[in-house]
Amino acid sequence: MKPPLPFMKETVSYRQRIEEAARKGRPLVLYGMGDGADKLFSLCDRLGAKIAALFASPGFVRHQKFHELTVESYEEVTARLGSDCLILIAFASEKPEVLELFARLEQKHPGGVLAPHLPLYEEKEEFGPAYLARHAEELQETYALLADDRSRAVLSGILDFKLSGKLSCLREVYSRRRQDMEELLHLGPQENYFDLGAYDGDTIKEFLQLTGGSYRHITAAEPDRRNCRRLRAFTEQRRLQNVTILEKGLWCEEALLPFSDTGGRQGSFRTRAKTPVPVTTLDRLSEEHAPTYIKLDVEGAEYETLQGGAAAIKKYRPKLLLAAYHYNDDVFRLPLLLRTLVPGYRFYLRQHPYIPAWESNYFVLPPQ
Repeated sequence: MKPPLPFMKETVSYRQRIEEAARKGRPLVLYGMGDGADKLFSLCDRLGAKIAALFASPGFVRHQKFHELTVESYEEVTARLGSDCLILIAFASEKPEVLELFARLEQKHPGGVLAPHLPLYEEKEEFGPAYLARHAEELQETYALLADDRSRAVLSGILDFKLSGKLSCLREVYSRRRQDMEELLHLGPQENYFDLGAYDGDTIKEFLQLTGGSYRHITAAEPDRRNCRRLRAFTEQRRLQNVTILEKGLWCEEALLPFSDTGGRQGSFRTRAKTPVPVTTLDRLSEEHAPTYIKLDVEGAEYETLQGGAAAIKKYRPKLLLAAYHYNDDVFRLPLLLRTLVPGYRFYLRQHPYIPAWESNYFVLPPQ
């Protein structure tokens, strides 16, 4: 069987693995509860596969019920069902200790641990072989556009992981965000930094560490009111000068949009929400300060934000750190859009440690 794309390695999807386990009577076991587990119960239902057991990390085991299954410990499940089960990881994490725990599970169950790709937000198309075939041209165009071998390996690893659910596909292409920023962005004291999706100031802190605390101006936009309060408190505590904070989201036009105002990292215009918040455009923000560096992580509104910043991007050709994981299409549609705005932009794709394939980021540099 050939891979779906010539630069991919994996040929078998996690759905096929789940169906095969069900046919052979191999126990299917979920690791984790919550929204991810809900989605996996639904998926297995559609595939005609029955979940045999569910376990949680030690601090979460209280033998409560979840989908009518008792939440057990790993030891209890394997003592009852044996080690020849197919374990499906049902939650996301970037914590080193949790990623190490996943790796130890793989060692105990070679070929028996998968992390099925579960979309962050509702997708128009389900990821799988048919999706890869429909978008083969765009994906191959993106692959050819990437600036170095590592980026091409990362794109392959992300797609292999999303298809197969194999954790090793991502692990093999991990790199460290701080190191990537140092090596690729070369930030200095003359930056006009636009932090779009500024959360509570964590990425401003990251920026200051990389510039030694020097900069020309910081423009920070954050639509979540609770996060924005924390963001303001952070800048006041640091006594930062030349900072503009906007309690707004980013979009392709100025408007009021319903927003899931949660106080967390994943507030979005894409979920069912009732709180109206103002949104503005990158072009409008750039009228006062010309961006030299933009961090864009706006929970699925990246494409619309780039559309609303087309004039500024064409004019100023800023460096960008661009989240490319909220939608499956982002990995190709974001760079292909930017290429039309600034021919010669250089695209470096990096995968920072996370299961599932979140924290896939483009580092976009101006033409040389």
